[in-house]
Parts: sequence; structure tokens; C-alpha cells
Amino acid sequence: MGIRTLEDLLYYRPLRYEDRRGLPAIHQLAAGQWATICGEIQSARSRFFRGKRMSQFECEVADKSGSILCRWWNMPFLKQHYLPGKRFFAYGQLKDGSPLRMDHPEIEWVEEDESKEPVHTSRVVPVYRCQKGVGQRWLRSLMHQFLQDHGSLVADPYPQACMEGFLPQSDAVEKLHFPKEPDESHAARERLALNEALKLQQEVRQRRKAFAESVSSLPTSPGSPLAETFIQSLAFDLTTDQRDVLVDIESDLRQKHPMRRLLQGDVGTGKTLVSVIAALQVIACGHSVILMVPTTLLAQQHYQTISKQLSGLNIPVILRTSASHGEPSQASNLPSFTVGTHALLHVKQPTKSVGLIMIDEQHKFGVAQRQQILKNQEQAHLLIMTATPIPRTMGLALYADLDVSTMRQTPKGRGRIRTYLREEKDRHKIEDFLETTLKEGRQVFIIFPRIEATESTPKSLMEEQEALTRRYRAFGVGLMHGKMREEEIRAVMNQFKNGEIGLLLSTSMIEVGVDIPNATVMIVENASHFGMAQLHQMRGRIGRGPHDAHCIFMGDSADEVNWQRLRKVEQSLDGFEIAEEDFRLRGPGDWQGQDQSGTQHWRFLQLPEDESLLIQAKEWTGTWAEPAKLPQAAP
Repeated sequence: MGIRTLEDLLYYRPLRYEDRRGLPAIHQLAAGQWATICGEIQSARSRFFRGKRMSQFECEVADKSGSILCRWWNMPFLKQHYLPGKRFFAYGQLKDGSPLRMDHPEIEWVEEDESKEPVHTSRVVPVYRCQKGVGQRWLRSLMHQFLQDHGSLVADPYPQACMEGFLPQSDAVEKLHFPKEPDESHAARERLALNEALKLQQEVRQRRKAFAESVSSLPTSPGSPLAETFIQSLAFDLTTDQRDVLVDIESDLRQKHPMRRLLQGDVGTGKTLVSVIAALQVIACGHSVILMVPTTLLAQQHYQTISKQLSGLNIPVILRTSASHGEPSQASNLPSFTVGTHALLHVKQPTKSVGLIMIDEQHKFGVAQRQQILKNQEQAHLLIMTATPIPRTMGLALYADLDVSTMRQTPKGRGRIRTYLREEKDRHKIEDFLETTLKEGRQVFIIFPRIEATESTPKSLMEEQEALTRRYRAFGVGLMHGKMREEEIRAVMNQFKNGEIGLLLSTSMIEVGVDIPNATVMIVENASHFGMAQLHQMRGRIGRGPHDAHCIFMGDSADEVNWQRLRKVEQSLDGFEIAEEDFRLRGPGDWQGQDQSGTQHWRFLQLPEDESLLIQAKEWTGTWAEPAKLPQAAP
């Protein structure tokens, strides 16, 4: 339950509430109904069964309109307490009978002192998450007594909130546990969630201030001829978004403290090129650069691309994966550009004088991994990149330590991507379309959610491989999945990139890092097994050349919920819009795993519903006083 202090008890949030108000006359009740009644005991008796090994205690309770039987099993001692003439409230479900019956109801005696309000009946009642040895009734009574004795002493950490229309802290705590009306619990939760949002933003503000004051960056002077010469050599113009992000990065590099920036860009917006230009700014100042990526496939792709881009500039480009520990052929004192996977975290001789660390597809890494690569290199600038746009709420909550740049524009000259949602009945038309595409010299992806078939995913890579290879053998069929060795994956990708393979069967491992301009068709089997943002990522592997591209999601319209979810991806090419919808449907736990995000366990703050509170908290942070301390003594 996690209750170790008075504060824990005070803010132990009810799981739900039951409205036990209203006292209908007994003659108005019907079987199956949940109700609170108030009546007087008319008679009581115990009955025994099976040689007194089982018993039933029952008492007849009546009001002016009628009576019911309240029954308890194997509790004969109750006869000592339930005496004729005594009155009580009873809450429970009515069962059929003559008279109606209520088994094991929750009871509360009518007090002679009418100023005492009931705790368990005849009101809106909190229902807590309990465990063995801690009963619902006991915990509710303890909470009620605690609030009566100490509720008015609850300190308000942010009293200014009252002037903004929020409940005072003491009222919020009381209404959290014992609201007079059901809606009061919502206002109470909102006030307590605001406290958590303010605390979060204040902690972020303090960390950023401490970081800026205590850590100095390595000397860098952006605007070097090296980067500008590289930009001029490109066969195309940078997009406005790319130029704007480079301005942000150059501004950061001029600061006395290291850059900490998140670059989020939609699929195909050219983040890798921006990272290369940023790296040249740092390399020109005599410092090395590291680019860490989540997969060997992506590392190899980046290594090949960057090596080609920087050829002739006398900059050593190094690949470091679990299977490759390359070293520069040039003199070791030259600043280098190292591309690698998690293997970078375990290098015995780390790169010297690292001025910039870049992490691509950052959501694939755990918090500890991101911190580990900065260990002993705190002075280095940090650029975190993602092609999975961060929902606004997650950005405010989890990435508030970082400055954020956004890229939405794709380079000119690319074909249009069209998306289609299809069913098994359309299979023949799709197969004919694939054959036509392959005959035109274009290339095709077919993506499967599983390597082996399961009950929920009948279409699997290995199950379909033989039939697809037989039908499209003339065009070359390749196979790629996570159980293959690195050299096998590399060989298949090189064949696909060189056009030796026309059709690539793969799992979602091609989600990032694959850049094949000639690939114009993608089919995603059992598409409902992928998240919306992941589908958008995979779709981004096609349409990277001048030709129009077509993405086909295979689904089942009978699965109404998933069909509508796929429909939303079909209708939008905006990764930011899709990320917001994906986050709304799946929540933060699914959108980004706990190990990845490092999310806090808030008691009251809910994402994404409380986005407005996070925005308000960010605005108010710095203008309000530090929060008051809350009691910490054990109950």
C-alpha cells in the first residue's frame, strides 16, 4: 500500500467512490438494487447447520413502509450486538425473497448524538485499495478520524493556488477522502495534481540553474568555414526547419554551459543531416563527436552515409558495435566522428576530448544508458534526436530539462505517400499490384509483427516466406529479422540497397535507419499489432525518393476498435498528430516504457489529461514561493 508516513496516509488516493446517499423506503426497493436503508431491528436469530459447523445469523429490519432480512454467515456472535430496538444504516445489494434479503451488508449504527455524521453509509463513501490484514472499513474509519483531528493543520505548499480558483489544500484533502458531492473529488484531485506539476517544474528549474552554474562546456566557436563549406557542397537546399534548428544549436554552442537539446522531427525531415552539420561545428574546434544509435543496422546505415558525406574532409569516421571496434587510420590526435550502438558504453579506451554527444532514436534507450554515456564527459554538448514526436504532455513532464527544437518539413523533390487500409478479401488485388511494382523496377517491403506464427498473429514472417519467395523469386526475395547474425543482416541490407533484392520480408526492425529511395511499396501484415506511432515510423521507410509511394495496412474491419485506430493513421501523414492520438489511446505506460522514460509515479497527476495543469505550472514556476514541508513522522 505504500503508507509509511502521515503524508502517505493523508494522500492515499481512493480507488473509487460509492454514492450511498438517499434513504429509500423499504417498500420501494427491488431485487438486484444496491441501496442504503435505515431501520430498526425487529427480531434476530441464529440458525445452525451440519452439526453446528455452519451458521446463519439474520435479523429483520423495518421502517414505516416494510421490512427486509439482513443475513450473515458463520458469525453467530453478532446476536449479542444486534438487539431488537436498535437502529442502523445498512448498505448492500438486495436479493429476491419475501421479504427481500441483504447478505453481509455494511452496517453503521445510528448515533444518539445526531451531530455525528456517518462514515460508511448515507454519504459519498471512499473505497480504497486495501491488502490482507487491512480492511476497508478500518482504513476508512482511520482516515475519517485522522482528518477530524488533524485536517485543519495540513500545510498548503502553494497558497497562491487559491487565488487562481483552486481549492485550499486542507479542503482538497478533505474532499479527496470524504466529498459531499461526487464532483468535489474531481476538484480535489485537480488541486493536488497541480501541486505535483508545480513541484516537478520547480525541480526542473533548479536543476537547470544548478547545471548552468556548475558545468562549463568545452570551448566551441560555431560558424566555422568547415560546416559552411559542407552546406554549400550539398546538391540541394536545406529546409527552413533545418536552418532554424541549426541556429538553435549554434546559439547553444556559444553558451558557457553545455547544450542539452532535444531535436524531434517527423519521419524524413533530415535530422541526420542536421546532426552532421552540428558535428562539423564541434570538430572544427578540435573536439571529437559521438553518435549513439539503438541498433547495429542503424549504426551501419549512419556510418556508410556519414563516411560518404565526409569523404575528402580528413575526418576519421569510426564504427563501434558489438561486432565492430574500428579505429581511425589517421593519427590518433585528430578529432573523430564515432558512430556506434550500446557498445559505446563499454569501450575500454573512450574517445578523447568529446565535444558533442548525439543520441538518435532516444526513446529506444533507457535513462541509465543515456546518463552512462555522459559519465566523465559532462562538459560535452548533448543533442538527443527522435523521429517519434514527443506528445506535448510528455514533453512538459519528462523532457522539461531539455530545450526543444522541432522539424516538420520534408525535403523537396520527394514523392507523395498514399496509405490504404485493406482486408484479406483484397489480397489478390494487392498481390497483382506488388507484381506490377516489381516489374517497374521498384522495391517493396512486407512487414510482419512476429517471426513465428501465434494464435493472435497467423501471418508471420517464417510462415509466409516460402509462398512469397516462390511467387516473386524472379525479382529477388530477402529475409531479415532480429534472430539473424549481424553479418547476415548487413549482407541482406546491402543487397536490397544495391537493387539485387526487390522484395524484403522483415519484422519491425526496419522501423528506423533504412533509407532506400527506390522502395515505393510497403505492406504491413496484422497491422493492428503495431502502435500508431510505430506504423507511421515504418511508413517513413518508403517515399524517400522522387517516386510516389504506397503503404498498405492489412486489418480486420470486424475488430472495430483497432480498425478505427488504423484508419486514423491512414488518414494522416502528420507524425505529431499521430503521436498525440497514440498517446491519448495508449497512455504513457504503453507509449514509452517505464525503463525508457524514467517517469515518476505521481499520486494525482494524470497524463495526458492534465496537460493544462503542466502548462500553468510552468508559467507560475519561479514566481511562487517554495513549497511548505509536509509531516513526515510515521503514523
